[in-house]
Amino acid sequence: MNLWSRIRSLWKNLTGKPELEKDLDDELRAYVEMTAEEKVAVGISPADARRLALIECGGIEQVKGAVRAERSGHGLEILLQDTLYGLRLLRRSPGFTIVAVITLALGIGANTAIFSIVDAFLLRLLPVKQPEQLVLVCRVLPKGEIDGDFTYQVFEQFRDRNRSFSGIFAYDDSEVIVGVDGQSEMVDADFVSGSYFDVLGTGAIVGRTFRVQDDQVGKTPVAVISYDYWKRRFAQNPSLVGKTIDLAGIPFSVIGVTKPGFFGRHVAGRSADIVLPMFVHAGLALKDHNTFQLMARLRPGVTREQATEDLDVIYHQALLQAAGSQISSQVEREIHAERLELKPGMRGTSETSDRFAVEVRILLAVVCIALLIAAVNVANLLLVRAAARRREIGVRLAIGASRARVIRQLLTESVLLAAIGGSLGLLFAKWGVGIILTVLSYGRESIPFDLHPDLRILAFTGAVSLLTGVLFGLAPALTATRVDVNRVLKGTEASTGSHLVDRIVAKSFVISQVALSLVLLIGAGLLLRTLERLYAVDTGFEREKVLLMWIFPVLTGYDHAREMRLYQELQEHLNEIPGVESASLSRYRLTTSRPFRKVRMQDPSPESNDTDQVFCGPVGPRFFATMGIRLLSGREFSPADTETAPKVAVISQSMARTYFQNANPIGKYFAFEGSPALVKIVGVVKDIQRHPWERGPHTAVYIPVMQAPVDDLGQMNLVVRTRAKPASVIASIRSRVQAVDKHLPVVGVQTQEQEIDDNLGGQRSLATFLSFFGALALVLASIGLYGTMSYTVERRTKELGIRMALGAEKKDLLQMVLRETATLVGMGVAIGVVVAMAATRLIASMLFDVKTTDAATISVAIFAMFAIALLAGYIPARRATKVDPTVILRYE
Repeated sequence: MNLWSRIRSLWKNLTGKPELEKDLDDELRAYVEMTAEEKVAVGISPADARRLALIECGGIEQVKGAVRAERSGHGLEILLQDTLYGLRLLRRSPGFTIVAVITLALGIGANTAIFSIVDAFLLRLLPVKQPEQLVLVCRVLPKGEIDGDFTYQVFEQFRDRNRSFSGIFAYDDSEVIVGVDGQSEMVDADFVSGSYFDVLGTGAIVGRTFRVQDDQVGKTPVAVISYDYWKRRFAQNPSLVGKTIDLAGIPFSVIGVTKPGFFGRHVAGRSADIVLPMFVHAGLALKDHNTFQLMARLRPGVTREQATEDLDVIYHQALLQAAGSQISSQVEREIHAERLELKPGMRGTSETSDRFAVEVRILLAVVCIALLIAAVNVANLLLVRAAARRREIGVRLAIGASRARVIRQLLTESVLLAAIGGSLGLLFAKWGVGIILTVLSYGRESIPFDLHPDLRILAFTGAVSLLTGVLFGLAPALTATRVDVNRVLKGTEASTGSHLVDRIVAKSFVISQVALSLVLLIGAGLLLRTLERLYAVDTGFEREKVLLMWIFPVLTGYDHAREMRLYQELQEHLNEIPGVESASLSRYRLTTSRPFRKVRMQDPSPESNDTDQVFCGPVGPRFFATMGIRLLSGREFSPADTETAPKVAVISQSMARTYFQNANPIGKYFAFEGSPALVKIVGVVKDIQRHPWERGPHTAVYIPVMQAPVDDLGQMNLVVRTRAKPASVIASIRSRVQAVDKHLPVVGVQTQEQEIDDNLGGQRSLATFLSFFGALALVLASIGLYGTMSYTVERRTKELGIRMALGAEKKDLLQMVLRETATLVGMGVAIGVVVAMAATRLIASMLFDVKTTDAATISVAIFAMFAIALLAGYIPARRATKVDPTVILRYE
């Protein structure tokens, strides 16, 4: 057998018999040593000649590697071979692998974290028995507003007379002060009717839950505590059952602990620390909690429509009965104008607001864009890497591999990258979900949530990783396999048009990155501009050096008379603290509460409307001076404005204008609807804007705390103006309050400035996220642009050398490369502006005094995009000017 016959036989059998590799090595080396005449004499076919030519062009080892990559196999064997080969290649390029994996991990991790939040709070069902049977009972008011509050008497009518529910319960949440072993603390409590746990269909992990008979007046008060509270406060002590705890001087026996993962009527988040029977509500809950919400379980076969008709009849009869026999036709019309609506309760009564849901959906869109940018960036890196592997790909195609086979191998490598990135992304998501919820909690109570990857989250991460791997790997794989094998092996492929395709694809990636990045930058700019406008609004009261804090006397057993004495004593003590300029009281915080009452003027002007509701806030002496609300005429309240003194009020400037036109309101009288007592106006103060985003001031009336309705009290906000930083007097304030009553906790301590920050929480949350992801997108786009321009400059080295040899100056080359960079950015910006016009509609409801087409914001975003992008393109452009034409031409 001659030399060529032996080589052909060994080559044919190599893929199945690795032990023949040594023999092939010897024969191939012998072939290399043959003269041209000897090779012609052998009589090699064109296909075999092309293969053997690889020995001289690529080397024996490269050919052997390509042959090994093409070994035959089936199914899992081929997949395993591709995977192992891909892992070896990634290990050989640690820099590329690390950059690509981290980039993908950030994008996939952010999407996993957001999905886990969406899944937990917006998609999951209540973890109770047959949650699809649960409904929330709501009433639709004449003007279309939805309200879920009912009196307990109406609930009893529904409970006793309905034919549609297998069970119904009422509930209310409030704070209570719990005393255990001589130590008191304020905790969240749920007051529920006796069928609460039966209707939900859940039990206890220790002890038992309520029965209907536990919610009856005269019974020994009992309590059920949450698993988290049991773990946090009692170290999961099983002997807790039967232990007595104290609430406002009333002993309660703990009868059980709820199961872990039970959040009451919520799917996830925070559960009430303690659950109490409804019959103790009147003595323990805050006084303004006098209505209740209702949830019910439909009987099998009963629809929501049928149940609504059933309840509507009961509801209207109950309202007519409560109105009495002397009901007016107007009241009767108002009663019949109300109707009931049953909403699905399978996802519970979400503790997250509609605003939270909107923010999460916007954030989901943002992280999807961020992932797309990250994927495009990695695709760009793969494209550049594929160009460097062009000879390897040419060898594999030359020895007989199909284009589809090579594409499959390249896709395997990209999916491996995405899989590793997804695995790391799960870790990032575990860390990131806490950060995301912290930012989303701006302006609301913190939302506790711990990410525990389950099958749904793992499936989502896996699907996103696979989709991302295919998405960013397909275009580079298709482009990389469009090669002219003969030119690649001869080293002349650079002069063909295949690199033009590479450059077009790479530039398309850059353009898309710029466009998507600009969308995020414009969104962030609009929200930052909104915050700037909101903080600039004149609210009419001071924000700095004003400290706010809550006390709840009713929760520690205070009656009305004792509560009034407490307020007088506290105000005296607080004004004596060094560093305190002024201290007062306010039943409501100006920026968060909306207490309204209807007024009736004694001598109304023809233009006034006595049916309008006005803001009504009980406040203490020196309140306006403490809050910095300017007194326009008359006087403030004084300690002499007590319960037994004549009723007085201070009204706002807009109320004076509305009800008295140009007349002086001082000394005029009005009455609150439902009360015969006349109230004398003793002062007029400047209007305040309670919420910065509201248009125009609200008419307001202020009354002395001592003259407020009894049902409106039970809790009070201490207002303190300080001379120095508010934080410097907090300890002194707590000490003075404890000196008056050691059982009275001070909670909710914050400055007025922080209060306003909380009110702007939604805008601050989204601005923070969009700014972060916008900056990240800008960095990724810059990296992509830098890589593309570096690749372009490298491929045009010969052209640049010729240009310089023909007389082109360095500045000309610099301008040429930067011009190409600016063209790419300009195309991306043009597309990005158009996309942003549509995308920013998602945040339109979050904007204030700023349009989605705000020219200043868009201009700044475009300028930032161009500045960073040109900086990224300057480095390869600068490198292009250092080309030595003599070296290039000598080489060519």
